[in-house]
Amino acid sequence: MRRNSLILTLLVAWFAVAAALDAADNKGVPRTASGRPDLSGNYDSGTLTPLNRPAAFGDKLYMTVEEADKLAKEEQELLARAAATSDPNRDAPKLGGAAPFNAPDQQRSEFGAGNVGGYNAFWIDRGSDAFTVDGKFRTSIIYEPKNGRQPAMTPKGMQRMMAGFASFVYENDGTASWLDKPGPGPFDGPESLALAERCILGFSAGPPMLP
Repeated sequence: MRRNSLILTLLVAWFAVAAALDAADNKGVPRTASGRPDLSGNYDSGTLTPLNRPAAFGDKLYMTVEEADKLAKEEQELLARAAATSDPNRDAPKLGGAAPFNAPDQQRSEFGAGNVGGYNAFWIDRGSDAFTVDGKFRTSIIYEPKNGRQPAMTPKGMQRMMAGFASFVYENDGTASWLDKPGPGPFDGPESLALAERCILGFSAGPPMLP
């Protein structure tokens, strides 16, 4: 009996100390009415860390501080070019669309086909730096497999994806071909546009958070 009483006393003391330490560690943490940590709020998913790791990093999980600083500097320079005043006397874009503002100068002639483009990057916020894990800059959001890149989609997965896109994808043959078809056309109302285009559904509002 005495031994059991001693064990019970030690257990009570241990739980009391553990509870005190837990309370100290969580002091100041906002709580919900149920006592759980309150994680509500707005979270910024902007980051210069790419989803797929650039091939130049190979299997390297982390980048150096210098490499992270270079990435941030290049983004600042890119946004500065995008914010520059457009020449009002510029020529029309090449057939197929304008080159994106982030196209390298030496490759701009290769870009354009099918790209509508924008007049600047006002509505774009990709983040200002790469994110860190344990104080180290990650080279990619994906860390498994080891090369940090998404594996190729299977034929079955590709088929399922295309079936989903079929409801709002229209072939652009240069004419308003839908005008000859009965019923509403693809641009007669917002209901025929993709949910993401109407800002009803996005793909970075919850886990997994993607930039």
